[in-house]
Amino acid sequence: MHATFFKRPTGLNLVCALCFAVLLGSAVPCLGQGRGGGGGGMGTPPKPKDPGGDQPFDDRPTDSGTGWVMKYVPPKEGEDEDVLAYLTFKPEGKSAPIKLRIMREQAVKFDFQDKKEVEPEEYPEILTRGLYCRFTWKIIPPPEGKKVPVRLRQKELTNVSFDSFEISGTLDEIRDDYVVIRGRPTHDRLWPDSDAGTTTPGRGGTTAKAKAVPIRKVRLRVLEGVTRFLDADNKSLDAADFEPNHKVEAMIVYGRRGGIALSIKSPTLRSESGEEDRSADGRGGGRQPPRPPSPG
Repeated sequence: MHATFFKRPTGLNLVCALCFAVLLGSAVPCLGQGRGGGGGGMGTPPKPKDPGGDQPFDDRPTDSGTGWVMKYVPPKEGEDEDVLAYLTFKPEGKSAPIKLRIMREQAVKFDFQDKKEVEPEEYPEILTRGLYCRFTWKIIPPPEGKKVPVRLRQKELTNVSFDSFEISGTLDEIRDDYVVIRGRPTHDRLWPDSDAGTTTPGRGGTTAKAKAVPIRKVRLRVLEGVTRFLDADNKSLDAADFEPNHKVEAMIVYGRRGGIALSIKSPTLRSESGEEDRSADGRGGGRQPPRPPSPG
């Protein structure tokens, strides 16, 4: 009777066995999947839902920037029907202008104090030329297999917020849809488009001399649901309680060609009788009538 002995595996046989084991292990998770992950009855899993709604979670990359509105224009005839308008803004510094698409089916979120919902027809009334804003957008991936630099990819506007700040001065004009205030920023803050510093060097460069922030006439739009008129105790007033030459404090969104009034506050309390306060010179002329339409 002959005894049977197992042969000791050679080095070549051992290497082959290890390679086969690795290939088998990597193939197991792919079983049941066909081309594109849809074969064998196993499709691509759906995107996770947005916790705030039933829409698929938007995992497209996001970017943001601060700057000045350059233009807001509707699409030309024959262009993408899903686009409501195009907004172009100039970032701070020497960066090139950025063009954003505003989509019909995707509402833009505005950070306007208590007002968050803005109807699409209000967009051009708010996003006027020269307004200083912060924009957030989604970057649209290029078609599969096509390489497009990030800076050239299409961008969809999603959020608009504002860097509001306070000014104080004199109410120069007040109408139904706008006010004009002659004043300057409070707390020695500079105007957003000011390039000058708050100090200037003295003779010989040894002494710094304080430089006053210049007074400007600022035209501010009055928006329904956004602009509030307040007394010194932050209680609501009517626009009719204000008149030219009143001293006021205003929280505003600045714009080079006109901003937005968020709140206009009188530093003096209303009288207990409810009568309108008189201006410093004793005149009580009240609000001016609407400006007549310009010819043509």
